[in-house]
Amino acid sequence: MYLPDRVSRKDQCLAQAAGWDLFPVKLIPPLIASLVYLDADIIVRNNFDELFTLPYTFTAAPDIWLDKRGFTVGVNAGVLLVRPNTMIFHDMLAKMETAKYPLAFAEQAFLNAYFGFQAMRLPLAYNGNMAIKWKSRILLDSLQRDLRVIHYTLVKPFSGVAGSP
Repeated sequence: MYLPDRVSRKDQCLAQAAGWDLFPVKLIPPLIASLVYLDADIIVRNNFDELFTLPYTFTAAPDIWLDKRGFTVGVNAGVLLVRPNTMIFHDMLAKMETAKYPLAFAEQAFLNAYFGFQAMRLPLAYNGNMAIKWKSRILLDSLQRDLRVIHYTLVKPFSGVAGSP
């Protein structure tokens, strides 16, 4: 598939000569919509369609650490609600090289540095970080009924390795 006004006639000919079947399509303009990103180590337990109705640019649940940090104001990037915005994207790209954040925590650290305190926090039910189990079993038990996703941040159920951190 290709957009006729974006692929030259010469490039169309070259693609056909290489054996490609060409299918012209019309550009469908994007809606102003939200998307939900889920890490690969997440299991969805309950529907979370209501997230798509939130009016925020960026939301995530607070992070939980096993060390003395415990429950933090930083966000965990395992479940993100994002409303794409070209201006924000270009601003993020411009700041990525100069932003100060721990590189070991990759995108999560950058998102915390970039959005900081302006990011709306989702309830923990939307990112059931398994560190909760080790920090507060009472909290985990209270979340069970409303838990939308389980985020295996510590032991991965697909790794074949069982145990505690």
